[in-house]
Amino acid sequence: TNEQFARFVDDDVYVTDAETKGFGWVYEDGLLFQKKGASWKDPAGNGQGIADISNHPVVQVSWNDALAYAKWARKRLLTEAEWEKLARSDKQLIFPWGSAYQAKAANNGEDGPGRTAAVGAYPSDASPYDIFDIAGNVAEWCADYYDASYYIVRAAGNPKGPTSGTVHSIRGGSWISAIQSLKLTSRKGGMAPAQPGSSDAPEGKTQDRTQFWSNYLGFRCARDVVTLK
Repeated sequence: TNEQFARFVDDDVYVTDAETKGFGWVYEDGLLFQKKGASWKDPAGNGQGIADISNHPVVQVSWNDALAYAKWARKRLLTEAEWEKLARSDKQLIFPWGSAYQAKAANNGEDGPGRTAAVGAYPSDASPYDIFDIAGNVAEWCADYYDASYYIVRAAGNPKGPTSGTVHSIRGGSWISAIQSLKLTSRKGGMAPAQPGSSDAPEGKTQDRTQFWSNYLGFRCARDVVTLK
């Protein structure tokens, strides 16, 4: 959440990639564009900040930012395989609530409020393991590099993803997503658009397409189970 991320930033004196670059990618009115000043502290770059949304998932964080938080918290990012397991369980679900789309079951672009929601605000959007906000709210960085063909041939036993690549994997839908992207099998890579798409983009700066952050993208952490002997 924003509150948890704020504790990390204060304790680690951390500066996110969006703050360093001076802009965030903002989705607004059907367009994705660079906006000066947008960061985790002000996701839409409109001066509203996060004071009223401390219990919403943090956004405008890059894969590097997510990894830094996870290390600080003595956790790690999930692999894609782990994410899909926690989302679908052994039931091989299409959506957390079943096989067909259900209106207002998750925060999405079809019938949501047009912004992030508080964590757990959509009880139907929980996995069989009681993990909230699986299909909607914010998309989530995974540890793996992204390869569109990686899962065409099933890897045996908890695959860890490709050993190299140019972008990292993103799983789960978000508050901007169409129904298709809410499916728990949906996969994508974290690549920014080739064109800035807005005159609001910082002058003289071009986006490294292997890095990305936006107001609909966050992350989820995991911690390994330690068996005491």
